[in-house]
Amino acid sequence: MRRAVRLIVAMLTLAGPAQAQEAYGFVARLGRDTTSIEWIVRTGNRVVSNLVEQSPRVFKRHWEATLAPDGTVQRWSMDMHVLNPLPGRPALYTYDAKFGADSVRTVTRSGDEVRTAAIRRDGTIAMPWDSFVYDAYELIFAAALKQPGETVSSAPSWLCFPSR
Repeated sequence: MRRAVRLIVAMLTLAGPAQAQEAYGFVARLGRDTTSIEWIVRTGNRVVSNLVEQSPRVFKRHWEATLAPDGTVQRWSMDMHVLNPLPGRPALYTYDAKFGADSVRTVTRSGDEVRTAAIRRDGTIAMPWDSFVYDAYELIFAAALKQPGETVSSAPSWLCFPSR
């Protein structure tokens, strides 16, 4: 028995510390109607979210972010499935962004269309932005709180999906 306990303790010691995981969510309501639900899981420097929204189209989104030590986003990706797309419009949109020291590079795909962009950064906090992705607000505010001074400039990068 002692040998088994020592083996388990040794394995746990060699495995290193477990990363803390935080899970939480947002529910947005308009009167009695639920317009969106978002579920977020943070583990270390990684944030993963799944959300469903109805406004008036129904969207299912999955996004992931990798955070830098200062809380800013290094990489962001999102798949947006339109569950009831308009006639002739794609049902899937994907977005990828890499946030570098001097630029944000994006690739947006919808149907057969692919758009790329390189946006110059001017020293502000550059973060992904979508008004229906509520945890994006939290990412921006958390990164701003880690910056020195009383005033912080941010440059949210609008996710380049076409109009609904």
